Amino acid sequence: MRRAAPIFMLLLLILTGLQSFAQSQVVGGTVTDDLGQTLTGATVKLKGSSMGVVTAIDGKYSISVPDNGILIFSYVGMAEKSVPVNKRRVINVQLISNSASLNDVVVVGYGTVRKSDLTGSVAKFKTDNLEQYPVTSIDQAIQGKVSGVQIVNSSGSPGAGLSFVVRGGNSLGSNQPLIILDGYPIDLGSGNLSMGANNEVANQPGQNPLAALNPNDVESIEILKDASSTAIYGSRGANGVVIITTKRGKKGVDQINFSFRSDAATIRKKLPVLNTQDFIKFSNEGALNDGIDSIYKAPAIAALGGINNNWQDQIFRTGVTNNYQLSVSGGDDKNKYFLSGEYTKINGPVYNSNLNRGNIRFNYDRTVNKALTVKFNVTATKSASRLGLNSAQSGLQSSNVIGSALLSRPLTRGVDDVGEIDQSIADNPLTVLNLQKDNTNLDLVSSNLTADLKLTKDLIFRTNVGGYNTSSLRQSYSPVGTYVGSQLNGYAFRGESSRFNYLSEFTLNYAKSINKHSINAVAGYTWQKWDQKGLGTSASGFPNDNLTYESFQSAKSPGITTTAHQQWALASYLGRFNYAFDNRYLLTLTGRADGSTKLAEGHKYTFFPSAAVAWKVSEEDFFKDNVKFISSFKLRASYGLSGNQNIAVGGTQTTFGIMSYVLNGQVVKGYVQNNIANPVLGWEKTKQFNAGADISFMHDKLQLEVNVYKKRTDDLLISLPIPANTGYTNYLSNAGSVENKGLELDLSAQILRSAFKWDVSGNISFNRNKLVSLGPLGDDGKIFGPNYLSAGSLLNQPIHIGVLNQPVGSFYGYRINGIYQTAAEVAAGPEAGTAKPGDFRFVDLNGDNIINADDRQIVGNPNPDYIFGLTNSFSYKKFTFSFFIQGSIGNQIANLNRFRLDALAGNATNISQEAFDGRWTGPGTSNYYPRAKSGGGYFSSRFSDFLIEDGSYVRLKNVNVSYSLPLAKISWVKDIKIFLTATNLLTFTNYTGFDPEVNADYGNGLTQGVDNGTYPQYRTLTAGINLKF
Repeated sequence: MRRAAPIFMLLLLILTGLQSFAQSQVVGGTVTDDLGQTLTGATVKLKGSSMGVVTAIDGKYSISVPDNGILIFSYVGMAEKSVPVNKRRVINVQLISNSASLNDVVVVGYGTVRKSDLTGSVAKFKTDNLEQYPVTSIDQAIQGKVSGVQIVNSSGSPGAGLSFVVRGGNSLGSNQPLIILDGYPIDLGSGNLSMGANNEVANQPGQNPLAALNPNDVESIEILKDASSTAIYGSRGANGVVIITTKRGKKGVDQINFSFRSDAATIRKKLPVLNTQDFIKFSNEGALNDGIDSIYKAPAIAALGGINNNWQDQIFRTGVTNNYQLSVSGGDDKNKYFLSGEYTKINGPVYNSNLNRGNIRFNYDRTVNKALTVKFNVTATKSASRLGLNSAQSGLQSSNVIGSALLSRPLTRGVDDVGEIDQSIADNPLTVLNLQKDNTNLDLVSSNLTADLKLTKDLIFRTNVGGYNTSSLRQSYSPVGTYVGSQLNGYAFRGESSRFNYLSEFTLNYAKSINKHSINAVAGYTWQKWDQKGLGTSASGFPNDNLTYESFQSAKSPGITTTAHQQWALASYLGRFNYAFDNRYLLTLTGRADGSTKLAEGHKYTFFPSAAVAWKVSEEDFFKDNVKFISSFKLRASYGLSGNQNIAVGGTQTTFGIMSYVLNGQVVKGYVQNNIANPVLGWEKTKQFNAGADISFMHDKLQLEVNVYKKRTDDLLISLPIPANTGYTNYLSNAGSVENKGLELDLSAQILRSAFKWDVSGNISFNRNKLVSLGPLGDDGKIFGPNYLSAGSLLNQPIHIGVLNQPVGSFYGYRINGIYQTAAEVAAGPEAGTAKPGDFRFVDLNGDNIINADDRQIVGNPNPDYIFGLTNSFSYKKFTFSFFIQGSIGNQIANLNRFRLDALAGNATNISQEAFDGRWTGPGTSNYYPRAKSGGGYFSSRFSDFLIEDGSYVRLKNVNVSYSLPLAKISWVKDIKIFLTATNLLTFTNYTGFDPEVNADYGNGLTQGVDNGTYPQYRTLTAGINLKF
């Protein structure tokens, strides 16, 4: 009997299994969207198991499930749906879109909230189909898509930096927002890669640190704009906060995505300059006008007749970019993962400008048990770039590929008799383009681990720890033939930077609802520490230029090696309390206390509070009963304080530098004091009021958001001038205030919802900026920006200024009132002893009959009156089509290219064709362009309104069309989509430069809106394919 028992149990198990098998059945059906269109690649999964399938091209599926099973249907952008089987053989399911729902979750600082429950001003941007657009960094994708956010590329160079300003500039320094990546405040700097370098190397523009991240890994972006939203980030929140959330795995069948994109890029236009024949005519005419003999005689003209170089043809090309993306994702009830890899190779439309980037990311989620969940993120990037020299403030031709091509004379040969680049020609564009090098390598590794421990059903303890490390290397070489290289017989520079920071955050999150009362609160402590090391070294006097920066040991004159090591930390206590009553009345209280090692003892901590209220008017009975066409209506208001930590490490302390001197015939080095310490130096502080309304109509098909704001930044960091008898020229202090106020409108609409879909979204933003206090400088005080075009004393004066009740960084210079037409006009003017007929007529503003610095005034404003964006999206069956229009109206640009191109002052450089054709040749011939001259300086070395242009533009930024191929016979492929995209297709502007989207010196509030030999934006045509398996 005992032997029979095991056999009996085995038979019982077999029979039970057969019975279970008999109760399973094959269920099939079709999955459609809310318009009845079939969904390809929708996931159909049996609840409680790993069993699942995906729908075919016609939306059909087939799966074996138990009679009492539950099927879960899901699709990206659709609400998940659970359906009991109940012994049915056919189950057809319609999934509903959730993309426009007010119940969408919005990521805010240290938590999430439903969009309908927001009390602050937060914009959400979704990165749908981003792989179809030629964006190098995620901030480029946001441009024009979010109200109150002004993004301007500094140049078109691959990986170049850009200005990212939220609700106007608050500071005279950096106005870049804080970036949060998957809960980690990331370090946007790549370190000082110009430490100890020659000025021409140091003045080259930097790279965009966000270009180190793969834009296609991003799931969504939230931009926190008002104080209620940003105060929880305290001393780093005043310029706005950008929260980036990357993609994660989702429960269901594993998915493999591959995409390939290829771009062809060309510049929008070339600037007309003189050919050899016209240049000779101009040169000779200028000499004759100044009473000297012709420069080019008949034999020389004949000899030069066969040379005619438009150097723009030599530097511009069709740039090609190839981008490869591969990702694998999936998960079950316990584990979810997302793994991606990307490689981008950009060859820009200027020769020898390029960017190569490889990136890998792994995101992993683990549900350990009912109480503990863990999320892990790691990404690594390796990039190498050669930006192409441009935008150097000094104005040296050899420090600027674009400027060299514009200014170099057409009769310069460029190569010698055997076809080699002729380095004996100063500032030869071919030398600048091909032999001068400036390469940067970047390695980035970032990781963080988040653990949520559920202490009770209402209370969660969260830990977020991680590290962020960048290592950068810059190598530059200036050969003979450039200004620096010829002076030093070859000049090499090497800069290294290592930046590491780590983060520890501990928060308690509480959520509780009792009857009509709802509470959501967070409190915690954070600690972040930075460690930065840098090195810069140079060498000069090389035997030749063959090895460039690869052979420092061959230099005759090794330079001084400069090193730096800095550490600082930030400790913070934070809290936020959200209260809702009856889903109608909302209150948010937020506070953060930041303590920094940058500040002096007794002044290390500052508290940043905020408060916000909201009223859901549409939840009131009187509204529900009487207003049927409005789906939801919410009013909100907020006020609070946030900060900007622009203070340098050691900024509150006395610092020392090195000075060399000769003692007893020997060079001796010693320490000298650099500054006067200011132990009470603190953060810049921004107070902001925001009032807004969120309204939706016709079941959320039309949504409108309105915000008005006013913010004031006090305690500006200003270097105040002090008496020279102190031994110093300035003293860093908290003094002055800036005000920004504005209006933002966001509108989205679902115009058509049938087989043909049409969606529209748009935004428009108005901001007014002004300096409202200069502290001890008084009402008549002035703050100047840096000097421009200092090479050879071309200009060597500031062109920006900060004065009371005017926009920060306004253009400042002389006024020109036409051209002197006759000798009598010259004699009656303030420059009777120097000017001649045909010269510029500068305005004597103060009437003292002298033209000097006292005759300068504000001549322009780099800030726009308003910015806007408009997107239209259409779809029909497997086709999609969209276009995006973006614009900036009312801003002005200082076009410093014209300082030499339009002055007609000497034959050292080429000039513009328009200036030559429109030049003054006698009374009444021109009242705009001057006469041709043989020399005498450009614009009398004065910056004037002649160089200020309207930078307004309206641009057809993107046009995209895609088509999903039929896949009825390829069951293992979910989708194949081909696409075409045109970027910067059409631009409507009066700006005479290459392109109106330019901001060469974007990193400072006092240097906006400059075009100075800047690498232009370009038009791009893109083709690609997306594969889903």
